[in-house]
Amino acid sequence: MSTGTGGGTLVIGAMTGTRDEHNHIPTIPAPGRGLSELCGVRVEEFGRVAEPGADGLFGLHGTEFGLHKAAAPRPASSAARRYKFVLGNGEHEAAHLYELLDVDADVKVLGRWSSRFASGRAAITIRKVGEGGAVYMGTHLTGTLVENLADERFGRAGIAPLIADLPANVEVTLRHAADRKLLFVLNTDEDTVEISSLPAGMDFSPTRR
Repeated sequence: MSTGTGGGTLVIGAMTGTRDEHNHIPTIPAPGRGLSELCGVRVEEFGRVAEPGADGLFGLHGTEFGLHKAAAPRPASSAARRYKFVLGNGEHEAAHLYELLDVDADVKVLGRWSSRFASGRAAITIRKVGEGGAVYMGTHLTGTLVENLADERFGRAGIAPLIADLPANVEVTLRHAADRKLLFVLNTDEDTVEISSLPAGMDFSPTRR
């Protein structure tokens, strides 16, 4: 989602702006002139790190009879040197990349590195833009990082689920016009589930007719 005077949040991840349209490496620090101004950060240093649970920096692939076959990564001593950062009340392990950021004065630091030589440096930042903001993450997303970042940003933006306490494997979509709203609730599992927090309205599901 783009930022602007009307609000919105833009989330940018590590290694953004490290190639131009010709796949060449720019001579200015990432994430590039425009995005650096928008986010208020510049990347001073970066490096590869292992994903959580891995013992190598790179996932290698071999072939057998012309077919791709996953191969175990070669162990790397550097994979034992884990990079961690704090976001909110939780500590997370970085995956794939770490970046050290030079941060402008009007940028708020959401998360900081908490291990090794990077300890105390900014890991995740946000810069206010109009009624919205631009978030920069000096690492790659993981499942737990997505959940914590979403909780932090969605709560402040007043974003809430369409249906509270939604069971697993149930998808919800809202379509609306000037005079009506249609809420689609789809159970993608074979088991029956009960939802008690549906808003008032008319049920058009075939089994209810």
